Amino acid sequence: MSRYRWLGFDEPRILAAQMKLIDDSYAAGAAGCFGGALLMAATLRHGGAGEGVLVWVGLMGLVCLVGPLGRHWLPDRLGESGAQRYALLMTLMLSLAGGLWGAVAPLWLDLGSLSGTVEVLGMLAGMNAAALGLFCPCRPVATAFSLASVAPTWMVFVFDGDPRADAMIIAAPLFLIMMMIFIARNASNIRRSVALNFENLDLLNQVRQQMEEVLRAQQQAEEADRAKSVILASASHDLRQPLHALGLFLATLGRTPLQPAQQELLGHAQASALSAQEMLDTLLDFSRLDAGAIQPRCVGFALQPLLRKLERELAPEAEGRGLVYRLRDTALQVWADPELVELILRNFINNAIRYTERGGVLVAVRHRQGSAVLEVWDTGIGIPAAQQLRVFDAFHQVGNPERDRRKGLGLGLAIVNGLAEALGTEATLASVPGRGSVFRL
Repeated sequence: MSRYRWLGFDEPRILAAQMKLIDDSYAAGAAGCFGGALLMAATLRHGGAGEGVLVWVGLMGLVCLVGPLGRHWLPDRLGESGAQRYALLMTLMLSLAGGLWGAVAPLWLDLGSLSGTVEVLGMLAGMNAAALGLFCPCRPVATAFSLASVAPTWMVFVFDGDPRADAMIIAAPLFLIMMMIFIARNASNIRRSVALNFENLDLLNQVRQQMEEVLRAQQQAEEADRAKSVILASASHDLRQPLHALGLFLATLGRTPLQPAQQELLGHAQASALSAQEMLDTLLDFSRLDAGAIQPRCVGFALQPLLRKLERELAPEAEGRGLVYRLRDTALQVWADPELVELILRNFINNAIRYTERGGVLVAVRHRQGSAVLEVWDTGIGIPAAQQLRVFDAFHQVGNPERDRRKGLGLGLAIVNGLAEALGTEATLASVPGRGSVFRL
């Protein structure tokens, strides 16, 4: 594929793009060349030229026809494998066309006729300008036409010996040099543009490949995360049964006569079992939520029975810590999933009790614009403004830098946030450090 590089062709990838630019206008260029030849022949015949002009225009027509039609027989002419063959054919065809234009001066140019000389030179200049515009994407192609068309004309001026041609002896090579400069400059600009386009395409392909790799990695991570959640949910569910049985055994053991030391040891065992049960319940809820296994089942229900149930279960724990547990009664009814609402409120109240050392906890309901706003107030440590946006993140805990598992896993509010989203609502927080917090659903 590199055997024609000595002609000045670029690398196959660049050359294929250059030849595509030329190929798009090759047929129009050939038609223009033949039209110019017909005009030139008519002018020469009008000036008294012989029958040879008809042969010349016939040859020009053949060249202008063979090139555009013959190119379709070249395999992959606009691809990297066939671009050099196509460029070589184009160079040969443009050399023939340029040579035919260059033959006009030796055959029919009459330096004694000013109008005839101007017509011939003007037509040659026009054809070169057209070739520059159409074929400059590939420098060897455009150069072949200019050299073949201008050099014979210049030779006429050199060897004619007519003093009137002295100026053209200098003007013709200057014109050719200027054409070579324009061709080289335009070809260089087009080559840079094509190369930059390929660089952009390569960069785009790299970005696309990287994005595909990122998406594949993300998909694999999501699949692994879902699998982890399923495994965690399954393991947590299986572990709940023996822990529940352990709690029953410990409760049964507590009803038997025990020594004080044994009673103290039993109390520690019951506290550990309860803590393990709470952590497993939290992990189970979080894994079910993470796996997308929680689907709300909304019904209409009254809030007061649910709030009383939570009071019966959680008020003793608050009172055991020296806190006041208060509930404001409500007659409101809502449309929601009662199990999810209970789970959210339970997390709110547990957090309030856990992080409140003195004062108390208030559970209340407000009616606001056709909705019920459930609120849990506490007089606890409060949450700094910088951390209020993070408290709903998984494993984030306020006031527990030592990661004391007795204060939970830091998943409660993350579960609340996910459950609230599943219900189509949101959990919010307002807090003042040192004075307390209020969580709302």
